[in-house]
Amino acid sequence: ETDAVMAEPKLYQFQRSDMWKPVYAWLETLNTTEIVKKSEIVRWLSENPAEKNALQSRNSRYNFMHYIQKLHKKLLRKRGRLKE
Repeated sequence: ETDAVMAEPKLYQFQRSDMWKPVYAWLETLNTTEIVKKSEIVRWLSENPAEKNALQSRNSRYNFMHYIQKLHKKLLRKRGRLKE
């Protein structure tokens, strides 16, 4: 039984929790070479109150804003589109 679990391929190096999947989906739709600004994050969160509540229930505002920017930076680097 343990061998079967270990043999499953991992889709992501870091597993995306359900709470962060909408954030990843949104970040992947952005067509930019710069890291998402806090004002853009605030606008997206105001348009998606369920995601905002889920993030705020487990993280401080500072932490999830910083983490979203960190995720976007990773995505841009992965695509070779980061403007440094």
